[in-house]
Amino acid sequence: MKKIAAIKLLFALLFVSGGIAEAGSEVIRRCKPVYECGCNPLYSGAYSFQVHGGIVPLQWRKRGEIDLLSCNANPTNPVFQLASKFPKFRTLYKLPWTFGGILGYAWSDNVEMYVEFNYLQASRKNAIGFVFDFPNVPDQSLVIRLAKYNLIDGYVGVRYYVDRFCEWVSPFIGIKVGFTDHRTVNADLTVNGVPVVLVPAAGVDACVPSATGANNRFFSSSTLIAGGFNGGLDICFCGGWSFTATGEFVVSCGPRVRTASVFVTQLQPPTLATNLILGGFGSELRFPITFGIKKTF
Repeated sequence: MKKIAAIKLLFALLFVSGGIAEAGSEVIRRCKPVYECGCNPLYSGAYSFQVHGGIVPLQWRKRGEIDLLSCNANPTNPVFQLASKFPKFRTLYKLPWTFGGILGYAWSDNVEMYVEFNYLQASRKNAIGFVFDFPNVPDQSLVIRLAKYNLIDGYVGVRYYVDRFCEWVSPFIGIKVGFTDHRTVNADLTVNGVPVVLVPAAGVDACVPSATGANNRFFSSSTLIAGGFNGGLDICFCGGWSFTATGEFVVSCGPRVRTASVFVTQLQPPTLATNLILGGFGSELRFPITFGIKKTF
């Protein structure tokens, strides 16, 4: 009888423990979020991570002029204008590409707050060729070949998502503000095929070279405020996963130029130039078009 009672007790314990385990599994299942494609575009309180890449048409506004200067000026070689405006970006560089990532937090089922970081790069397309004439002397040619153009930018922003159509597509609009960090760009320069070297001017005296060893620097590193607007589509294809397509308008100040640079060796006659003078830039306009994949967790 004792054995029968023990067996009954064992089965009872197994039944109870099985029920507890099943109940625990149900609790875990209910607590674990399940992000299915539905009418709501976001899940309030959820986080998401997105990676994206694409192209970035870019424009420089209010481009300054480019001049040669002789500090030993005489009637035949004062300041001479090589170009009234710095060449357009698309004249110098190929179409930039970009990649980056976004970490988002769903404030509600329709509003997302996020932080974003991107890298942009453009390869050199053509050399800049300037031909300048002096009276009664042969033409002189200054050729400038710039290195690749790149920058890093970061933002905080907010987006509003419209309820999904057919539990599939959600249009969104957003705004963001942050920074753009332009990287240093050096250049190779030749005059009539002969290499020349530039160094920055020392202080306010444009005619005196500084002691720095940074030669042929064209754009200096600079970190500037940036911001813009964006809009696009979030296309849900699986629980917690979606494709994104985004178009943006972003504006910042243009790259920082070294206003006055000094030729290490004064140029040969007839120019006798000692300096290259660059005008500054106004704004830089960027129009990123990117495609990405987003995971909600």
